[in-house]
Amino acid sequence: MRTPVFFSIGIFVLSIGTYAFFPYLAHIDNYPSLVNVHAAVMLGWLLLFLGQTYFAMRGDIANHIKFGKAALYYTVPICVCGLAIGYHKVSRVYKAGGRVDSARVHFMGSFVHFFQFGCCFFLGYKVKNKKMNKDLHRVFMTYANAALLPPAGGRLVVNWGFSAAVGLGLLPGATMVLAFMYECVRGTRRSIALSMVLAALIVLGLMCEVAGSQWGWFADFTDRALQWDLMPWLGDTTYGDINEELVEL
Repeated sequence: MRTPVFFSIGIFVLSIGTYAFFPYLAHIDNYPSLVNVHAAVMLGWLLLFLGQTYFAMRGDIANHIKFGKAALYYTVPICVCGLAIGYHKVSRVYKAGGRVDSARVHFMGSFVHFFQFGCCFFLGYKVKNKKMNKDLHRVFMTYANAALLPPAGGRLVVNWGFSAAVGLGLLPGATMVLAFMYECVRGTRRSIALSMVLAALIVLGLMCEVAGSQWGWFADFTDRALQWDLMPWLGDTTYGDINEELVEL
């Protein structure tokens, strides 16, 4: 079913995401290459998502499928960079003598987003070939994209002083609300139900990111990972606030 809703979501995410990360983009030389690579990879994903929604809106299924195949291969750098940037955060803060407990939130987040994105994307890809499942395909892919957005919402908080409720309410919250509204109006019962389940999964993921990062077993895992020193080039100086206050629910 042709609709501008999801293309509009793509434009919204690209615009707000660029705004969220603009201080990094404007001072690219001030940040490590991995941070810049991660930003470029995420921008590439948003453009792929935008392209897919554009061709779906136009009814150009052939090009929509081509972009979908490109997105399938693109999941590799998305996942690798996401996990790497999570470890990079906790490792550089640790080596600089900062608060590891607050940095663990980002480390846990990299695993949470990896799990959520992977499940939604590959389930969406699995059901794509059956015409009767196009509603499920649409919902899974929309929430796969939403699973990658909480870090952008966090940048609205850190870089622009938004409250956590507003920052995360915009990314990913607003995209999920718009998608859910569409399903309520033009979707099916099962697409509405699936949207509710996946939205709850995203919210639970945010809670797990904060609370789970302080669980004893994850603290022990983080300590072991830091001892492995997977990024030996990181020194005892770094950028940004290394003593961020621990977020609490």
